[in-house]
Amino acid sequence: GKGSWAVTFHTSSSSASTTGVTGFSTTSRATTTTTTTTTTTTTGGSSPAQKGCDGSSMFRGSFASPDNTYKAEYAIDCTTQIFSAIITATSSGWLGFGINNKGTSMAGADIVMMKYEGGKVTAIDTHAAYNGQPITDDVSSILTTNGSMSNGILTFGYSRKLVTGDSQDVEITGADTHILWAYNAQSSDLSSRHTSRGSLDINFFTGETESAKTVNLRLIHGTVMIVAWGLLVPSGSFIARFLKHLGHIWFQLHAGIQTTAAGITAIGFFIAVAEVVRSHGFHFYTAHTRIGLLIFILVIVQAILGVVADKMWKPDRKATPWFPDRLHLIFGASLTILSIVNIFLGFGANGSKAAPYVVYAIWISLVISTFVFAQIKRRAADHSSPPSPQDKLHLWILFGEVGVSVVFFAILIGVLWV
Repeated sequence: GKGSWAVTFHTSSSSASTTGVTGFSTTSRATTTTTTTTTTTTTGGSSPAQKGCDGSSMFRGSFASPDNTYKAEYAIDCTTQIFSAIITATSSGWLGFGINNKGTSMAGADIVMMKYEGGKVTAIDTHAAYNGQPITDDVSSILTTNGSMSNGILTFGYSRKLVTGDSQDVEITGADTHILWAYNAQSSDLSSRHTSRGSLDINFFTGETESAKTVNLRLIHGTVMIVAWGLLVPSGSFIARFLKHLGHIWFQLHAGIQTTAAGITAIGFFIAVAEVVRSHGFHFYTAHTRIGLLIFILVIVQAILGVVADKMWKPDRKATPWFPDRLHLIFGASLTILSIVNIFLGFGANGSKAAPYVVYAIWISLVISTFVFAQIKRRAADHSSPPSPQDKLHLWILFGEVGVSVVFFAILIGVLWV
């Protein structure tokens, strides 16, 4: 959600009692972070160490979510090299606190998952290999825990070393750190989806933030793929299936539209790869990413089959050959089915709620209905089909399908981005 973060910070040193307090605000969304720079000031003694711990200093700070339902206080003791945090959330289920010094997404984050169940608070040291369910660490680096539940407020505290030596943990240094928070207000099942989440960029040792606006490559990737497989591919397929009576122009339209869709698919694929690289995640780790890779490969094969089919076509042929024409048709149908499945999986990878699933399901149902209606009205046209009174009807059906797709595309993108 949007709103202002409330953040405070102060530092102290064993050699001189010093206190500095700063307040600044940031604008936060679930998947993007925009921060406003302010200046942190301290009075007396030593100032916060830009590179992290400086002697025996103690650094403390806190932040709260825009709606004040999630709050965290942290402390860094440079003498013991211990990081500790106390987190409260309006939740009777689970809550999570993650840090990532490699990127601004969930992939690569070190996350402590906490849950309240059976009158007991439990903490689990996890890490995120991708934007999805965190994975329990092989060895827990949590040193101490405590927690309680009172009047619908879950309070949890934990501590850990700044540098644990565990490859599945993130080191806490003087560099800016991306904080991710989430909680489920009702369920303690850690596999259940969060009911609220957000993120914040902060330097634990200075309390300062940078002016930065992260580009949401995941949503750009999703938008690009929906353009290709929601808008273009169905229209190109409809033309090839029902509008061959238009003459050679049907092939030009079909080839142009599907080639454009293939190019956009390639763009979307490399945007996804760039996001994984930026977030230091793992390539092709989930069903969504593996199906995406399969689609990318099959699109190349499908394009080659289309070119070969055009070169091998003979106007006097008596039947449609299996190679390459029928194989081209089978590949096209398979790619369409895979794309529908993968777009639904993409909503899950993005952490989307119910609305995108519903909008896309209605959209695809209507598109499929146009194909079924067109098929009922007249058998699929082939190269030798004579002109038919239904030809004009199929053209109007295409216009209707494109119109419906444009409307639902706008609705879906609005739901995803707003």
